[in-house]
Amino acid sequence: MPVASGLARAHFRALGRALALDCTVWFGSAEEVRRAVRVEGLAHVASDRPPILFAPHFVALEAAAIRPSRGRPAVARYSTQKDPVFDRFLRVRRTRFRDVRMVPRDRGVRPALRALRQGLPLLLQPDMDFGPRDSLYVPFFGVPAATVPALSRIARLTGAPVLMVVAELVDARDGAQCVVRIAPLADLPGASVAEDTRRMNEAIETEARRMPEQYYWIHKRFKTRPAGAPPAYR
Repeated sequence: MPVASGLARAHFRALGRALALDCTVWFGSAEEVRRAVRVEGLAHVASDRPPILFAPHFVALEAAAIRPSRGRPAVARYSTQKDPVFDRFLRVRRTRFRDVRMVPRDRGVRPALRALRQGLPLLLQPDMDFGPRDSLYVPFFGVPAATVPALSRIARLTGAPVLMVVAELVDARDGAQCVVRIAPLADLPGASVAEDTRRMNEAIETEARRMPEQYYWIHKRFKTRPAGAPPAYR
C-alpha cells in the first residue's frame, strides 16, 4: 500500500505539471512552445512514406501533439468530448500551429486510412479502454486489458512504418520542460494482429516502467473485464 500511495501522489504531481505545460502549448507563442517542448528523432517522420505515429497516453501527450514543426500536414483520430464548448476548444488549440485533420473516433478508421494513403502521417492513440467492442484482451502489466488492435490493422492494410512517440516531463533542460522522443517500433507488423497488439502493450510497459508516475493512470485502463473476471475497480 505505501508503494501504491507513493505512486499515486507522484502521478498527481505529474498531472499538475502537465496541466501547467498544457497552458503553455495552448496559449503560448510558437517560440515559447518550441523552448518548452524539445523533440528528438524528428528525422524519422521526414521519410518518403507517411508513418503511423503511435503516441501512448503519457501525461505530456498534449504538448507532443501541439508543438509546432515544419512537417507535412497530418491526420489525428480523437475522442469527441461530451461538452461541445470544450470539444471545440481542444480542436482549435490542437490545430493552432499545424494543418491537422481531426477525425472523430466514432467515424471509424476509414477517414484515417484514406488520409494515410494520401500521404498524411497518422497520429494514433490506441492504448485506452474503449470497451469490449472490437477489442482484444492483451496483457498490460500482467492484467488482461481490453485493447483495440487498430495499430496493427492499419499498419497491415497500408504498409506504413510505425513510429513510437513518447512525451516525458523533465527537469528543465536548456529551458525544456518536456522531451518528445520519436523512434521506430521494431517488429511491427509481425506474425498476427494479436501478437502486434501484445508487442504494442509491451512497448508501453517499457516506457511506463522507466517513468511510472507519468503514464495516464487516472484513466481506468482495466475497467472492461473478460467474461467472469472480477471488477478491477471498486
